[in-house]
Amino acid sequence: MKRICVTHYLSLLFLALCSHVPSAAQSDTAVMRIIYDAKFKTCVESPAMKDEMELIIGNKWSKFYSSANIQQQHVLDSVVQATGGQLQQALAASARMNGSGILGQKYVVMKNYPADGKLTYTMSLHSFALRYEEDMPAFDWQLADGDTIIAEYHCNKARAKFRGQTWTVWYAPDIAVSDGPWKLCGLPGLIMKAETDNGYFSFICTAVRKGKGESITIEKAKYKSVEPKEMQKINEMEITDPVEMMTRLTGIAPSVSKGKTKQKKVTPVLIEDYDCE
Repeated sequence: MKRICVTHYLSLLFLALCSHVPSAAQSDTAVMRIIYDAKFKTCVESPAMKDEMELIIGNKWSKFYSSANIQQQHVLDSVVQATGGQLQQALAASARMNGSGILGQKYVVMKNYPADGKLTYTMSLHSFALRYEEDMPAFDWQLADGDTIIAEYHCNKARAKFRGQTWTVWYAPDIAVSDGPWKLCGLPGLIMKAETDNGYFSFICTAVRKGKGESITIEKAKYKSVEPKEMQKINEMEITDPVEMMTRLTGIAPSVSKGKTKQKKVTPVLIEDYDCE
């Protein structure tokens, strides 16, 4: 296996990240746009981070993604252009964004894509675009006592266990869309709020807007197809050992200087665990 120095290795990876600009492919038309405030943890030892996410519902499929991630990527692109690709400047800008407590997540969930009953999950990691397809999740929802008002809509309560997490959600029967944030779906109304019992993940709707005919697209990129469990392993490695993760993706291992301090061990937190199916 080839080996290169760590500094050059990270420089190549960061510049690849900033130069990766996928183009749009086939599209649908938005009829509804739902805005969510999200909170999540990447590992047990770190504080919760915030995200700004959107669910766009069209005539054929829906798309859930981080609008904060798009905004942060634009900032990094601007820094790279302004500094001529200086790594230290770009890394400093990235650190400032992470310090704000808002971290745009890199995944996109497309429901009923590429066909009814299918789900497509994509993840952009540096210059790599990963993708898998699976059947739409079958949640065993149990209706529960309790109701509330979210974003001016009356909501009912339901609970379900799914891949290692127990979810409590509130859905709006007046919005007759069987959809929700992330992979959540399958209730007689739009899921307006969702949270795991361990408190590590939550989504709460802040606005429901009518679509203006915006195009819903899945990004056109050179996706590497992976199995869901492989994606899960990559997500874990991004948290516990990002250098090893990139070695796995590139096949290029960085040389490590003697005496280098080992990365602090952390306990990754995942929103789903396929081993718990």
